[in-house]
Amino acid sequence: MDARQKDLLRWKLLDLVNFTLMTKYYLLSIIKSTTLDKELNDDVRNALNERYEHALDYLYSADEVMQDSCRVYDSLGDKVGMRVEFRKISTWLVAEKYYSQPIHYRGYSFYFFMVVSVNKAEESSFLAGYLRCVCDATKITSNYLPAVVTFEIMLSNNKSRKLQPIPVTFDNFDRSIGTKMSQPGESWEMIKDGKSDMVKEDKITVVIHVDFGQNKEVTS
Repeated sequence: MDARQKDLLRWKLLDLVNFTLMTKYYLLSIIKSTTLDKELNDDVRNALNERYEHALDYLYSADEVMQDSCRVYDSLGDKVGMRVEFRKISTWLVAEKYYSQPIHYRGYSFYFFMVVSVNKAEESSFLAGYLRCVCDATKITSNYLPAVVTFEIMLSNNKSRKLQPIPVTFDNFDRSIGTKMSQPGESWEMIKDGKSDMVKEDKITVVIHVDFGQNKEVTS
């Protein structure tokens, strides 16, 4: 496909996309980085910038109307959750990362992983969990996606252990939000041997809640 054909295709794609249905965070990070693409000719770049600016103005004005609402994008949906199950916990190795399958939400991909960490100062080991946000739509690393993340561990007695919500802004490809999954006094050795209530039949199940409506801070 030559340059002219690519430009025609981009024009057609622009006419099909409603930028006002995107979140401001996606516009600020992903669409803005796309406008800097050196392969775009001036006409396509100008059209993209015009749609970008219009959509951003629209969404900011919508925020002003909804400023007393507890949810910023109620009509678009502002929450996503993932339930992940890790098996054969007894075979896990210290410092090795164990990843879930990703889930995709409005152009972003979320990965959850767990790792056995060692506190050398206290000579103890514990299990930690991390959520990473990336965007497969661009090679630009910045994401600028504010959220509140809550980790919930399913227990062997069919109850759950919900950890304290964590506010975060995913602002870099390598940025992860994480916390200790094990409680004080609950060592990795106990977990590995199945002596912790977070282990059932050599499996650990975690539910991750990501709420975009609670954290309204915008990185621009």
